[in-house]
Amino acid sequence: MDEVYVKVKAQGRWCYRAVDQHGDTLDFLLSGKRDAVAAKRFFRNTLNAKNSTTPRVVNADKHAAYPPAFAALQEDKMLPPSTQLRQNKSRNNMIEQDHRFL
Repeated sequence: MDEVYVKVKAQGRWCYRAVDQHGDTLDFLLSGKRDAVAAKRFFRNTLNAKNSTTPRVVNADKHAAYPPAFAALQEDKMLPPSTQLRQNKSRNNMIEQDHRFL
């Protein structure tokens, strides 16, 4: 999971994106804010998508919005307690390299 700041019709938006282990895009979301509410909405949408499966690990950058959103989804039983959130910038290299096409 990753996000990048983009301009859409002259307005700034955060583009959240999730990819699987093969680099295929699972889902994306444009949001005006980069906060825990947007992160939770994106996680929820991605987990409810037809082409999505329950992840074993979620890799994300070190933004502070991810842990509360992730914990809330585990409390809501959308994610099992065994699913791990790994926050490390270098683990998102596959997504970071793909940003140049956005």
